[in-house]
Amino acid sequence: MARNRHVFGRRAAGGHARGSDGLGTCPVCARDFVEPVSWEPVGQGQWWIFLRCADCGISREVLVSDAEANRFDDELHARASVLWREARRLEGERIKAEAQAFFAALDRDLIDPGDFAR
Repeated sequence: MARNRHVFGRRAAGGHARGSDGLGTCPVCARDFVEPVSWEPVGQGQWWIFLRCADCGISREVLVSDAEANRFDDELHARASVLWREARRLEGERIKAEAQAFFAALDRDLIDPGDFAR
């Protein structure tokens, strides 16, 4: 993957920076909304990652070790699984509400099987 040092026409603030634990936390707004935009291996045991905070929009480049990149990858997967579970719960609530509305309409004779015939 080619390096992408420009996102939305802006150069990443600060150029290359040494990575640290907690890459998912923004150094500006302190929110945990940082996502990798682009990444590639650079030499033995190091990764270049272009990060952007989805909350404040700040972007930056970091050089991290394989271990740091793996920790960040694990963190991203953990955050994604929380979002997936919440989305699944909300979808279940939506389906339940639709079913209740459908059954209420049937009980009140607002719809009948003929409404679904072709």
